[in-house]
Amino acid sequence: QTAVRGVWQYRVKGNTWDRLEPFCVPRADTRLVVLKGHLCAFGGFTPEGLPISSMEVCKLDKKGPWSIFGLPPLVGAVTDAVAHYGRAFVLHRPLEAFAAAGSV
Repeated sequence: QTAVRGVWQYRVKGNTWDRLEPFCVPRADTRLVVLKGHLCAFGGFTPEGLPISSMEVCKLDKKGPWSIFGLPPLVGAVTDAVAHYGRAFVLHRPLEAFAAAGSV
């Protein structure tokens, strides 16, 4: 997996792509949800393959910049995320599972 900083927004009307501000931290396999007008990027992996236990948030109407927020209760990798009625729900794999598999 390649960690990236670039984020793009597709506009159906006009069939165009707009570049958003880049992530603060390069991320591979991150999970994105839209929550109350913000694009939230949960978890992912560093370029070295280590799990990222933070999220970045970007206000959609301004296309950036991103802000980092720690996720202390989620020490591990986010494996899925979804937003529903103003809440974000995430599934994560604890860091201990990576250590047991020899990934950390």
